[in-house]
Amino acid sequence: MSTNIVQRLNSAEISFIAAFLGVVGIGMGAIIGAAASLLVTWITRRSEEQRHYREMGLQIALAKFKQHQELAQNLANRSGRVAEIPPFNQFLLHSIRLMEIVSDQRLNADQIASRLSTLDDLAEEVTKHMQQRTK
Repeated sequence: MSTNIVQRLNSAEISFIAAFLGVVGIGMGAIIGAAASLLVTWITRRSEEQRHYREMGLQIALAKFKQHQELAQNLANRSGRVAEIPPFNQFLLHSIRLMEIVSDQRLNADQIASRLSTLDDLAEEVTKHMQQRTK
């Protein structure tokens, strides 16, 4: 004759088990909620950091472009020669990619050097492409 375990428990034991399971449920809910909150905070912080580096890249690109414009204008004023200025998108691409490399904390010195070399190669290709388009 098998009896159900619940039937063998008195009301105090059942109340204790119910309260214990309630506390465990609340604890699990708190852990899940905290983990979700930490994940959202981490994603938000990462997104803001990436946006900050992109904005810095844009500022660098604008400054470099303006500097090239001023140098070209000074050359034209002094010598009468017109100097070609690379298109702004080349400055923008280079600066944003540069900030991506600089912001990646996982890279060691050799990896940074390799990526900077690749970035320089990309800049040369963009320049060649733009020169061909304007011919």
